[in-house]
Amino acid sequence: ADPSCRPKRPSRSRGSWARSKDRTDPFWACRSHAPALSSPALRPPTSSVVSQTATSPSSSYASTSSSSSSSSSSSSSSTPSSFVARAPSTSPPSVSPPPTSMTPSPEATSTSLSLSSSSLVSSSGAATPPGEEVGERIMQLMVSNDRIRKINIDLGTAAKVVVMAPGISSSTAPQLLPPRDYTKLAKTIRQLGRRGSHPGQFMMPGFLAVAPPGSIKPGDISKAGSGSLDAIVISDGGNKRVQVLYKETGRVVRVIDMPLESLDERSLPAGVAVMGPPQLPTTIIVVADTYRGIYFFDAGTGTFIHSVMGIGLCGLAVVPGSPKIVVTDINRHCVNVYDVQRLFEHRKAHLPPPSLTMGIAGKEGNSSDRFSRPWGVAVNNKGHVVVVDSGNMRIKVFDSVANNCVFMREFKTYNPAGVACDPHDNILVSDIKNNRILVYSEAGAPLSAFGAEGNGDGKFREPSGLAVDPTDGRVYVADTSNHRVQVF
Repeated sequence: ADPSCRPKRPSRSRGSWARSKDRTDPFWACRSHAPALSSPALRPPTSSVVSQTATSPSSSYASTSSSSSSSSSSSSSSTPSSFVARAPSTSPPSVSPPPTSMTPSPEATSTSLSLSSSSLVSSSGAATPPGEEVGERIMQLMVSNDRIRKINIDLGTAAKVVVMAPGISSSTAPQLLPPRDYTKLAKTIRQLGRRGSHPGQFMMPGFLAVAPPGSIKPGDISKAGSGSLDAIVISDGGNKRVQVLYKETGRVVRVIDMPLESLDERSLPAGVAVMGPPQLPTTIIVVADTYRGIYFFDAGTGTFIHSVMGIGLCGLAVVPGSPKIVVTDINRHCVNVYDVQRLFEHRKAHLPPPSLTMGIAGKEGNSSDRFSRPWGVAVNNKGHVVVVDSGNMRIKVFDSVANNCVFMREFKTYNPAGVACDPHDNILVSDIKNNRILVYSEAGAPLSAFGAEGNGDGKFREPSGLAVDPTDGRVYVADTSNHRVQVF
């Protein structure tokens, strides 16, 4: 009855790009008019949206302390649970103890731990108060078959097991951050760039990647001084170049133009990634150019190193702990895995045969073993490969490269383009036609959505590339038709 809760008529000013506002969309309640549905009289049927009580954390991150259950019960009384987007659960399922055959490595801790609601008791019987060095979370590392199992123990709750990808040690694995509450991402932390061709400006930015801390050195454009810095790498497709920006201020570190013989040559840099030691002797920037192939640049100087010709390449992701990359091929409807060292040694014009292929090259389809114009790609902390199957409007998840990328599961989504995984392996997908970012759990359950059409703060026009900083959980979105990058 209340007009504020009715979905608006689809816009006809943008033709086929009109926004879908059907109530059957599980993300419909995550839009800007959702607070108007707080009245109990407006509560819809629970079957339209997956129901779960939402928490009300005091910060942008969901609380993981033992008091989260009390805050959840108080917040659910004012907001109908069936219309609240699900935040990552703060009560992880119970976990069976590790197998007795597992042999801890020297990196693993030798102290066995047992849970207590008020303290953590070691095998020696000494109680460790929660306020001391261990804090509210303790990481117990155990190694089995070259895989590190990271057990995250919360006081008074069960443990959550995260299996890290092979080759990632405890020193290189990112610290597990508290779960992010994506329902509160209405405003940006900052906006980077605007339309133009000068350094720091963009023309249709497509994809981006967060560089590992300290992997890129300041260049001549930056006045940050000597040493290393934390940066992001952005493909500036309309200007046929790649830009490296200091992620805290947006100051330009380096501008890398694609090596073209003339400005009339076709070039569209798309997927980007940063790779370095210990897998490679030096830090490099890898660029997938849709019209030209895979390019390698020195991250320290921006100097062109090597290229291998290929057509139709789009998304690109690095396999953690391995000198391999995953590249989507929108022309041949497949996803390939390449060894970077082999690409460096390859001196022929065209790409060599890939190490692995997901899908059937040259065969488009909608079955579990085929793709239709695969677009973005990401690799989560477990090494699972997440692929955007844009033509079939779905997300496909494969096992790690070490396990030959066996198909695991898929789930439907809306107009997907870019994809990224956060530290808790939640999947973020850019809905390019409805101008929003969708958040799913690792299993594919819808959690949240944010964004709307426009050029204001927190609004998008055809968002594409996504990246999540593993050090702080910030989300970077390539707002393509607004010619900028927004940080949440």
